[in-house]
Amino acid sequence: MKEHDEFSDMNANADLSPERIKEIIQLSSIAMQTQQEFICAASELVPVMSTASLDVVSPASVESVMQALQSSISTYIAETATLIQASSFPEERRKRLTESYCAWGKCGWSWIGITPMKFYNTPPQNVADANRRIKPYHSNLEIAKLFDRLHSKKLRQTDLDSAIFCYQNRQYKPCALMLFGMIDAKLIRKQAVIGSYRPAGERAAKKLKTQYEQENGRYGFFSLLRFANLFSCLETVFANGKNFENEPAIINRNYIDHGMNQRPVLKRDCIQLFFILDNLLDFFDYPLVE
Repeated sequence: MKEHDEFSDMNANADLSPERIKEIIQLSSIAMQTQQEFICAASELVPVMSTASLDVVSPASVESVMQALQSSISTYIAETATLIQASSFPEERRKRLTESYCAWGKCGWSWIGITPMKFYNTPPQNVADANRRIKPYHSNLEIAKLFDRLHSKKLRQTDLDSAIFCYQNRQYKPCALMLFGMIDAKLIRKQAVIGSYRPAGERAAKKLKTQYEQENGRYGFFSLLRFANLFSCLETVFANGKNFENEPAIINRNYIDHGMNQRPVLKRDCIQLFFILDNLLDFFDYPLVE
């Protein structure tokens, strides 16, 4: 029996009322603004040159720019289409997709942009299955692109450079410690002071998730799935150590920070944390719909 395509009938009974069309135009405007910003940034990748020198420009450099533009345009189209169609998406399928995205998060994997649109629709059977299926999408080339992307975001660049240095020199535990600190700092700075302190770690992640769930009507459906996956990741890697009696298969901040880990920190653990940081920064920068 052919597996049902979760996205095959999203257009059925779509709400095309004047109010909905107005909302679609507003959302598309936001997406187009982001697209225009990307194109301006991409244009800076090509050096200013004379007309004659265009004859000898490296095809590889042009190709890399075009591939980046193509990827961004594809993401824009997919995101906008999902925003248009989300209102008619049956609740049962929304729930099933959300559970699948969260299952990936529980295996330590947040959203990776180059994965196929439907990649996260099928939950992993276990951690080993998740690691095997996602491996083609975090190649050395993609990690290099991830580092470039992180360098363009609001981060303490010296800390990021230290984490990358440790990663590139196979010092994975120091790398993980740096990344946990950077993620935790971003979570803490979003917290209100309660009494004389601000929540950190697991409590900070849970409070941020609660705020997100209260405002989820301001997110497109695709972004709801992506950020549900992100919070599933955060809850997993910041989970309580539970007296350090049973170390989880996924890297855990409490085991690492308190020196209680028995298994070595792997390259894969650091990759997961880099992507969590990337997605968390995107979450903070997401253009909410009023």
